[in-house]
Amino acid sequence: MPQAVPKGLSREHVLQALADLDAGVEHPFGSPTGYELVHERRRYPPKAVIGLACRGLLGRVLSPEEFSGGEAPGQANFVLRELGFTVEKKGPETDQRNGFSRTFDDGPSYIKYHLVRSVQLCRIPGVWFGLA
Repeated sequence: MPQAVPKGLSREHVLQALADLDAGVEHPFGSPTGYELVHERRRYPPKAVIGLACRGLLGRVLSPEEFSGGEAPGQANFVLRELGFTVEKKGPETDQRNGFSRTFDDGPSYIKYHLVRSVQLCRIPGVWFGLA
């Protein structure tokens, strides 16, 4: 049965875990199922963040089975909020390309953003798409 997140975890531990995730550090956690930590327009799996953050506290990464990602006191989402982070319910599908998070139900503005972004990334010489 999962235990509570160890006491003593700090905001600095969590910030280091976010930097580790940004750097592509491998971890035993899957994708977030119901919630995501949102920090500086990026989205992270809360359990992975807590598991990696515990390395700074305990000297090792917690495994997914060692703690819960829930909302109750002592669980991952609760602890992250107590440390001042934003944890939100996960929307339909989320696109995180280039750190830009939008849900797929954002309609025409979402589509326009990605059309413009695609043109910017492709930079096809001599071709003008006339997107306004």
